[in-house]
Parts: sequence; structure tokens; C-alpha cells
Amino acid sequence: MLFTGLGAAVRQQSLLNARLREEMERSEQVLGHITELYDTLNLFAMSDPDRGMEVLVQTLCRTIAPGCCILVRYDPDRDAERREVRGMKEAEAGAVLSAVEEALRDAGPGWNSSSGETEDSDFEGTYIGEAALPRGVLIRRAGANLPEKQDLFYRGVIDIVFRNMDTHQELEAYIAAEEKSRLADEIHDTVIQRLFALACGLKMLEQKIDVALEKERKKQLSLLTRSVEGIMKELREVIYGKQFESCGAQSFTGRVQAYLSEMENLSGACIQMEMDERAEEMAAAQKIVLYRISCEAVSNAVCHGRARRIALRLALTDREICMEVTDSGSGLSAPTEENLRGNGLRNMNRMVLLLRGQLLMEALENRGTAVRLRLPRG
Repeated sequence: MLFTGLGAAVRQQSLLNARLREEMERSEQVLGHITELYDTLNLFAMSDPDRGMEVLVQTLCRTIAPGCCILVRYDPDRDAERREVRGMKEAEAGAVLSAVEEALRDAGPGWNSSSGETEDSDFEGTYIGEAALPRGVLIRRAGANLPEKQDLFYRGVIDIVFRNMDTHQELEAYIAAEEKSRLADEIHDTVIQRLFALACGLKMLEQKIDVALEKERKKQLSLLTRSVEGIMKELREVIYGKQFESCGAQSFTGRVQAYLSEMENLSGACIQMEMDERAEEMAAAQKIVLYRISCEAVSNAVCHGRARRIALRLALTDREICMEVTDSGSGLSAPTEENLRGNGLRNMNRMVLLLRGQLLMEALENRGTAVRLRLPRG
């Protein structure tokens, strides 16, 4: 009798352990999904806010706003900066949004109902963030009977994503302001370096004064003319701020390639580039910093290191951006942090730190220099 009771207790304990393992597996799966969702939304918050809003609304329509959702993000003046709608027409959404915002003006925290302008009428909305200074508003059809914890969780996710969007916008604005305030340094560290390369090209041309080299001189003069035009364009961009298009010659990849090609033609050095196909997904601030550092590193390798071979590599992982510029030049006499204190690299290092990254410069074993940069994607 004792053994029978003991066996039943063991079987019951085994069943409980099996259920516990199942619950733990479910919890791990849920945690994995939440982590993946957060990482995805945080990446979009930085690189593509419009896409981030779209993914957010798709998630909300599957969870706490089934079938119908309006999500609005406010700017600092509390005007609608972005709006994403699912489950109704845009014209209808405008009327619903006006009615709900009116109902929320003097309402308390949480969901508040408002009669809509449609046949099946009722909608409810809630502010995202503090009611006194909301970051946005979420609207759904009234009557959704959902667990409070689930509701609070997803509203918290929206608030975090909106905060990240604000942070990245403020960071990009700060970097843009830093760029303009450092105008004199930028002219010295980018434009003057290119003028130096141009002077080298003119010197080479001067040494080739010979009637038999007429065609070669014309080709070199044409190249130098294009370089001068590029310098003037660079000056305008330094003054007014650099902007990159999403693709083509004016994209981040296109501009880096154009700069490397120009330096290769002017100096005679062999410059190779390996660019990750996802490079255009980076945030605007990241592109500015990477472009400036790549130009600075290549210019230093050519003009100061007299390098004949240079390689630029840019790779992206899910969590990190890695860029490396290596050359075969004269190398560093003392590879310490002092090498980062010149105007150009000092300014670049400051912007890298703002983006929570790391910039290193070191001498290579067989002469030459390596400039390595790491930035977090999120």
C-alpha cells in the first residue's frame, strides 16, 4: 500500500515536472519573440522611423487593437509627425482622430471612449507617455476585452520606441550642429587635404610638359578640373550639411566610391573597397561619421603615409557596424592615443563616442596603418 501511494506521488511529480518544462519552454519562446520584436523596432526607430511605425501598427492589430488601429506620433509641438492607419480609410481616420483627441483633452490616464463618425461608431484612445506631455496617441475600436498586463506591455513598447526615435533624432540634430560649428576644422581636414592631392597632381602635370604628351596632359587636366568641382561641392556640403540619397551616385556607397576613385586617380595608389550591401540601412548620423572617417583615413594614407595600396572594408551584423581602412604606407611612429588628437581624427573620435562606438588606429606589422571603427546598430 505504501509503495502504491509512493508510485502515484512519483507519477504526479513527473507530470508536474513535465508541465513545468513546457511552461519554461513557452516562456523562453515568448521572451525570444519579445526580444526579437524590440530589436527590430529599435533598429527601425534609428534607421527608418516610417517602417518602424508600420511594424508597430501591424503588431498592435494582432494584439491589443484587433482589426483596427490608428497610431500617431507627436513632434515636440504636439503636432502629428507620423500617422499609421490600419483597418479604415484615411478620410475616416482623420475624423476619428479629431474626435478621440477632443475626448482625451480633459480625460484621465488610460483608455477613454469617444463616439466616432462611422456606422459602427465607438472608438477609444489613450495617450502614449505622460498625459501632460504625450509622445503620441493610440486609437482602437471600443470594447476590446483584453488582459490589462498585455495592454500595458504593448503600450509600454510603443512608448520605448517613440523615446528611441526622439533620442536618435536629437542625436542626429546634435551631430549636424557639431558639423556646422566645426566648419573651419572640416575645411582644413577634408577640403584642404583634397587640395593637397590636387597640388600633387598639378606638380606631376608640370613635370610632363612635352608636345608628345598632349593627350595625356589633356586627360590629366580634365581629371583635375573635375576634382576642383568636387571640392566646391564638398565645401557647400560642409557648410549646409551632408545628405545622402537612398541609392545611386549620391547615396552613401556611391559617394564613398566616388571619393576613393578620385583619390586613386590623383595619387596613383590602388584603393579597394568592400561595402556591405546593407550599408544604406544605416542611420543618417552613422553615414556622416563613416563617410568622414573613411575620407580622413584614405587621405592620410595617401598624403602623409605615401601608401600605394589601401583597402576599405565595411561590414554590418545584426548588432554592429565595423569599418576598417588599412594601408601599406610609412605607418605610425608611435601608435598611441596621441595619434587621434589631430583636428580631423579628434573630431571624428568625438562623434564616434556620441554614437557609443569605438575608433582605433594602430601600426601594422609590415609597415602601414589600420584605422578600425565599431558602432552599435541599435
